[in-house]
Amino acid sequence: MNTPTNDATATLSRRQRQAIYALIICSSLSIVGAKIATITRDGETPMLSANDRSRWCTIRAIVDHGTYAIDQVIFDENGKRIGAWQTIDLVHHRNVNGTPHYYSSKPPLLPTLCAGPYWVVKRVTGSTMGKHPMYVIRILLVMINVPCLALILWWTTCLVERYGKTDWGRILVVATAAGGTFLTSFSVTLNNHLLASLGVTGCLVCIMRIGRERDAPWWCYFGAGLAAAFTSANELPALSFLCLVLAF
Repeated sequence: MNTPTNDATATLSRRQRQAIYALIICSSLSIVGAKIATITRDGETPMLSANDRSRWCTIRAIVDHGTYAIDQVIFDENGKRIGAWQTIDLVHHRNVNGTPHYYSSKPPLLPTLCAGPYWVVKRVTGSTMGKHPMYVIRILLVMINVPCLALILWWTTCLVERYGKTDWGRILVVATAAGGTFLTSFSVTLNNHLLASLGVTGCLVCIMRIGRERDAPWWCYFGAGLAAAFTSANELPALSFLCLVLAF
């Protein structure tokens, strides 16, 4: 006669844990996607504050006007301010020709990276942020933020599978990353924090392998340095993280 298994002490197989991880991650990504599809502050655009609006201004200026100056984005042809695109995160600066222009006060790395996806969307659909901000910006948020969050969570599952000791501990870490941090909040708007989190997670994957394997492949060292540098470029306080990685 077979003895029934005690579910309280049963150990899940790797495949069962992966199925649970997939369910958690898909739930998190679905919630983020739904929030992106509905979130708005003024009813005109999905932009939530002067912070992300400043970055979107730069992205639009790069692709639509071929410049980092945002004058043509925040002012109309008559020189009047466009309310939906106004931001306090800007500076007034002279360009190389001595002509004064307005520029975003945000670091240019993130807008420059995001200009690529916007260029693709504009080429494929013909839509622009100026004409269809509600739809274009939401498409870009899904293209940029959702894959970043998915990669962070997937790397997290890789870490817990390799270094976790119990099923409960592994699942708890993944569930916390997917719904118990600010990652999901950051994922519904354009910001540097999500990319910095991506860099930290990628760096940890490489660093943990280097610490575990003496003959770790060269790309682990390269990846750790690149990810740490990318993190510090997106998040200034993470410069200390870069120093720790270099010391390691």
